[in-house]
Amino acid sequence: MGPRLEASGDVGYSVDHSHPLTWPPRGHKVRTMAPTLRSERLTLIPAELRQSGQLWRLVRTAPAIEGFPDPGTGPEGVARWLGGALAEGTQVWIIRSAGGLSGLVTAAMPDSGVASVGYYVEEACSERGVAAEALCTAVSWLFEKRGAHRVELRVAAGSTALWRVAQQAGFALEGVARESWRWGGVWHDARSYALLRRDWAAARRRVEVAGAAA
Repeated sequence: MGPRLEASGDVGYSVDHSHPLTWPPRGHKVRTMAPTLRSERLTLIPAELRQSGQLWRLVRTAPAIEGFPDPGTGPEGVARWLGGALAEGTQVWIIRSAGGLSGLVTAAMPDSGVASVGYYVEEACSERGVAAEALCTAVSWLFEKRGAHRVELRVAAGSTALWRVAQQAGFALEGVARESWRWGGVWHDARSYALLRRDWAAARRRVEVAGAAA
């Protein structure tokens, strides 16, 4: 099913410095305004610093995705990444489906009106349309609630399942940058996609039709 966008509450984050993986350092204020988002089957829950271990377990097998931590850095690296992301105002959601925690979605939107997203779901959920639904839910929020004009994403060229999700959601391929992305100690080609506000309504209808037929 397509996204039925519901957003509940702005959420602020405080840092528990008793946690061994705390980042950023003491005195650095961390605050984001990520709401909980809901679609037909999913709930996107704002991630918290204390969940760094859970996040690492979710992304430890992830391919190269823009805005995501390199799982090779371990739980400590994920904690640093999450703290830095929240401090910069990047939204980080954990995807909850009927089967439990399924993956992550990130969204960053500077004042320019050009946003960027990243997404990943565990392999067991990849054939149930979870990634497409989660991506469309975050994109709906960016266009409808945050006033985005353009949403961009990049994935490794070899991550076929991920870039097919982008195409299903209406994103247009704008180019391939050869060996522009270092991930896991390896240089990857990166596929760049974008979706404009004016194209979103038509793309959303296609996703809803595909979801209803699944």
